[in-house]
Amino acid sequence: MTTEIRRPLDGMLVLDMGQIYNGPYAGLQLSFMGARVIKIEPPEGDVLRRRKRETEPYPLVMLNSNKESVVLDLKQPRAREIFLALVAQADVVIENFAAGVMDRLGLGYDVMKSIRPDIIYIQQAGMGAHGKYGRMRTVGPVAAAFAGQADMSGLPEPAMPVGWGYSYLDWMGAYGYALALLGALYHRDK
Repeated sequence: MTTEIRRPLDGMLVLDMGQIYNGPYAGLQLSFMGARVIKIEPPEGDVLRRRKRETEPYPLVMLNSNKESVVLDLKQPRAREIFLALVAQADVVIENFAAGVMDRLGLGYDVMKSIRPDIIYIQQAGMGAHGKYGRMRTVGPVAAAFAGQADMSGLPEPAMPVGWGYSYLDWMGAYGYALALLGALYHRDK
């Protein structure tokens, strides 16, 4: 007797526009929970892909395993049409561009919602969408320095802070993505 294993997000379609670590790791977590995840990359590829030497960079392979992929130049009208056709079928869109990028491309939440009213759109900008640093692009180690976490590491005085040595906030932020998605799905289905 075989028992069918069901995962919590079986049957869901996620469009993953994440880049570097934070967004792609969130998409990977969703794929592990059963979602069908389509990674959308620009023609030049994810920033990690651009590190290519003789083989695909290991972080790129790890973070985007278990996903399908498509290349779309969202600055082109036909690519935006294709993206919106995917949105019409999707349950979730995740991205971690700088704040406002999707709106400038004409693909922000209001546009997606007009095509798919129950779409769940999760956006996580490094420094948030508002305030003094709201439009600043960043990655985890820079955000850690801004938050004072880098100052808690290093050697005793008079040495300078050295940081944590890895992108802790990017990884933890991805878990935040997944948790926010599960809460949004629960709310939507209620």
